[in-house]
Amino acid sequence: MIIIDKEVDGVHNLPVEVLEEIFSYVDDRDVISSAWVSLQWNDVCQRVARRRCANKVPQDILTELLSEQEWGVVDWVEVWRCWVGSKIRLDTVEETGTPKVVKLPQEVTATVIDGSFVYSGNDDGTLELRDIDHKNFPIQTNINDGKVHSIALVKSYDLVMVAGEKDLHFFRMNFIARTWDKLQPDFGLDIGQNKHLSIFGPRFSISDNEKVIHVYEIFYVGQTVRTDRICEITQDMSWVQWKLWREKIIGMQINGEIVVYSLLGQKGELMYKSEPYTVVMYKNPSWIFRDIVFCSTLASRGLLNSNYGPHTYVYMSDRWGTRNGTGYWMVGPVDDLSDKCFLDDNDFDMDEAITSYTTSSQFEMLMRGFCLKKIYPGLSTADDVTCIVLKRRLMLCGTNCGALLVFSADKEDSESTSKHSKIDFDSKPLAKMKISMEPIVKVDLGFTDSEILLYYKTYTEDLSCISLKSEMSV
Repeated sequence: MIIIDKEVDGVHNLPVEVLEEIFSYVDDRDVISSAWVSLQWNDVCQRVARRRCANKVPQDILTELLSEQEWGVVDWVEVWRCWVGSKIRLDTVEETGTPKVVKLPQEVTATVIDGSFVYSGNDDGTLELRDIDHKNFPIQTNINDGKVHSIALVKSYDLVMVAGEKDLHFFRMNFIARTWDKLQPDFGLDIGQNKHLSIFGPRFSISDNEKVIHVYEIFYVGQTVRTDRICEITQDMSWVQWKLWREKIIGMQINGEIVVYSLLGQKGELMYKSEPYTVVMYKNPSWIFRDIVFCSTLASRGLLNSNYGPHTYVYMSDRWGTRNGTGYWMVGPVDDLSDKCFLDDNDFDMDEAITSYTTSSQFEMLMRGFCLKKIYPGLSTADDVTCIVLKRRLMLCGTNCGALLVFSADKEDSESTSKHSKIDFDSKPLAKMKISMEPIVKVDLGFTDSEILLYYKTYTEDLSCISLKSEMSV
């Protein structure tokens, strides 16, 4: 802790370079708190925090943190606080206490988590905001456009985007009046059958039919949301889902291929296309977090046996084995790979290609079409993983046996050329908590000033939350 003698103000008269050197030895929490002392100290702490972010935070996580900041000048102290505050205090893992239950209506069709806030949409078009720390907090409105299909948060402008039956709706929460303020977009677009939304910084993407994705960027928000149209990507195959990431869009196609498009042209440009994956083709549970694709080997039992419900899943490996953690996932980052493939393909030299025609070079060209590798996230705990979420420096998994597994995801991949984080399931999880007798079907992570919130849901139980202390807690 930094203690200042108010009678001795010499420290405030030191050159900025000297203060930077002093603060380089200060611990993380004191750098964050010292930024509030004065404008001079804030400027110094901003420099120190920026240097620490560059040296210690993997680039993909840093990009994620920056995309969540208020649009404009970057507050590096806040970025550093988000990084430090997403690390669990391991000595407090056993002090989880009683889970907090979030009572949502039975007709919930979409949910989004932001810290202690839970945004939810219902079948009748109701949009609600709840705070898990305040039971009487629900704030409601109705989109008046059929049911709520999906919800997304544009954190850089404090906006809530909602996809209804036909239109895209923009809302801003007025916490003082406890009302939803509806804003009008400056464009018109009829949403297609795929209601998926993806956000990156001030950009958002939406589809008006199964084969076309539109990308817009918000540049001003008043009573009207002002936007620029960035890109329109059309392809022959239907999109299953997609993710905006930096100047790219990462998608899964209905034929099982994983594709990456650049957004630098008005029509986009294909940077990478993988070989087809059956787990994508058969619409197994899949997620894209940052630039990392997660595809499970779950198959719907409802398609195989009428005795089971349509939402009961089982690992393909379980059909001929026991549930002991041997169910595998297909996982892989595609950002670096898409850059490499795009640059290689656009720097083609025929003479060099002929002279380098070897079995090994052809094998390398073939293998780059397989961007995902097989991993076993539940092997160390002998428990099959059913759902995953990746945020900041943590990965949370729900298991078939009703447990939560928390993995660290903040190590830098030594094989990455861009300081990408490494997804490591070889080591044991930071924490394993048995919280239900039923399989976990959905998980999410929330971060507050001093806590890390682990959200989970089963088929029959309400959305619940367990809190863990972060490194920012006292």
